[in-house]
Amino acid sequence: MKKYTLFLNGRGGEYYLFPLNQEQKEKISCLDLKNPDYETILDILDVSDVMDAKESHMGAFYDSELFTILVFNEGDNENILWESPEDFVFEDDDYSELYKTDCLIVEDYIKGSFFTFEFECEEFDSKKLTPIVINLGNSEIITSFKYDGKDLSETKEYYDYWSKGFSYFLT
Repeated sequence: MKKYTLFLNGRGGEYYLFPLNQEQKEKISCLDLKNPDYETILDILDVSDVMDAKESHMGAFYDSELFTILVFNEGDNENILWESPEDFVFEDDDYSELYKTDCLIVEDYIKGSFFTFEFECEEFDSKKLTPIVINLGNSEIITSFKYDGKDLSETKEYYDYWSKGFSYFLT
């Protein structure tokens, strides 16, 4: 068996979900969510930071023009074994919808290298790679992978990415 490291890079989002009571929903619906005052949002949500959300999800946008997958032999992050082409299409996906009502979704638009995964197999075959995708209503993101049916989530390590700004969505 050979050991491999997979990197998921590109553009994506980190999503913080805040269930709202009726009073919070009314206050937030009166705001200009295209350009809200951040402190006002925090006050309404009664949190000190959006990262205080009880539920969050992060990943690359599920659009092959916006992500790149790199696979390396373990320990050799210099020589790319496989790189996903810009028009790459997965054979299959593990797709779930996560629609919330009465919820404020705070999207932190991010860019960079989101995750790494480790796995073993005889020879890497991109056709055996399956993304785990969540549809949040306004975005679809790759949150993890399966390889040849085996979930790689347990090997997921967060890597290096940075924020490009927040967007707000009321459901």
